[in-house]
Amino acid sequence: MTGHLAREAALAQVNPLTEFPLLGFAVELLDGLLADLGLPFWFRSFVELVALGVLGYHLIGLVLCGLIPRLGRLLAEPGRRLVDLLRTLLLLPELALSRALRARHRRPPGAVYFYGALVLGLGDGLHHLVRVVLAGARALATAPRVLLLILLVGMFLWWNDGSCVGANPSPCVSPVQQWTSAVTRSAETK
Repeated sequence: MTGHLAREAALAQVNPLTEFPLLGFAVELLDGLLADLGLPFWFRSFVELVALGVLGYHLIGLVLCGLIPRLGRLLAEPGRRLVDLLRTLLLLPELALSRALRARHRRPPGAVYFYGALVLGLGDGLHHLVRVVLAGARALATAPRVLLLILLVGMFLWWNDGSCVGANPSPCVSPVQQWTSAVTRSAETK
């Protein structure tokens, strides 16, 4: 019976990292497993923080260095074709107006030509943008690993700054503040 009460008391101290977006469920599973082993909260919290960091680092690496460059290569030709289709569709009104005026032996006004030049320029700009974005996506495949670490720390700080722990956070307590005070209390009781 005391083992069951100890486990319930251990689970009452839940690491706020369990609320971390996308990876919180893994921290929660690990927390339950470590609590079942009877490990103290401060140790569980440390292991969960390290596990979250490693998992987050590899997930960011997979997305930035693997998924985005592959998607860029995969979407290169459809992107160019979409720009060409958009350019063609936008030039249809100019074509219709020019043909209708020429059928009446009238010359189209300068605004029609301006519109056509504007659409062609827009299409060229979009082609350039697609090339630049795809080159950037390819460059991510060889991104320095320190960039992944900087992104991970930035995401963690952004999450910590915008989150409050608890169901009714009247005075907002950030997850790191709650975590450090819970670890301190846990270490003081031992």
